[in-house]
Amino acid sequence: MNVRRIAALAGACVLLLAPAARAATSGPPVEIDAILSTTGNNGFFGAAEARALKAVETTVNASGGIRGRPVQFTVFDDQSSPSVTVQLLNGLVAKKAALFLGPSFPAGCFAVLPVIDKNGPVGMCLNPSGHPAPGSYQFALYADSTQVMAAFLRYFRERGYTRIAVLDANEASGRDGDAAIGWAMRLPENKNLTLVAQEHFNPGDATVAAQLANIKAANAQAIVAYSVGLPFGTVLRGMRDAGMDLPVATSGGNMTPEQMHQYAQFAPTDVLFGGTIAWAPG
Repeated sequence: MNVRRIAALAGACVLLLAPAARAATSGPPVEIDAILSTTGNNGFFGAAEARALKAVETTVNASGGIRGRPVQFTVFDDQSSPSVTVQLLNGLVAKKAALFLGPSFPAGCFAVLPVIDKNGPVGMCLNPSGHPAPGSYQFALYADSTQVMAAFLRYFRERGYTRIAVLDANEASGRDGDAAIGWAMRLPENKNLTLVAQEHFNPGDATVAAQLANIKAANAQAIVAYSVGLPFGTVLRGMRDAGMDLPVATSGGNMTPEQMHQYAQFAPTDVLFGGTIAWAPG
């Protein structure tokens, strides 16, 4: 085992010290399509995903590409609209694409699932709310939202927060968050937690003052707001206006620097994102 470890370490050193030895890319590119929300309500993280793919493309091609061929990501913007998502997918099906990345947002993933579920192409839903069944051609990224919600409640429980409120938008992310917290609240370890308020608003609403007044009256100690993008900003701004500085747990889809820089001026002290430990190394 030690010999193999030393050999592996030596091989790694060779790669690090001799980048010029890497194979150059040649031939037609390996094209990988992506349906992302680079504009619209989900533009914060869709645009970030597009930049991430460009970084991956650059890195992979600098390392020899895929079997010597350069990789090329082609990004289609669905404008955060499920109907546009399906239109774009139909175009990929027509050209017999083998796979695609996306969509970015839950409603888009739910919209394409009936199209690809049994016959493909392979789709990689870029959020944890897709919930594809075993054997489906759709895959979902990150930890499932039910497990994320269980982690939120464990965090609250271990800190003595037992009175939990929900404030979600009436859209796919919010509805998935509602279902996930309902599942997590039924876990035996959460028997001492109470869901004291479950409020909703429309994604285009300018204020959530009435909903937050109900949450405040219920003496909530923490809030789960699972909606992504602009609706999450509405929640944070409303909390600031209502003088409420409670811990807020939200989807990892909001963990986007550009978005949170804009929201920093009215964010509460503790904003908690659901995700995997790989997002915060060390």
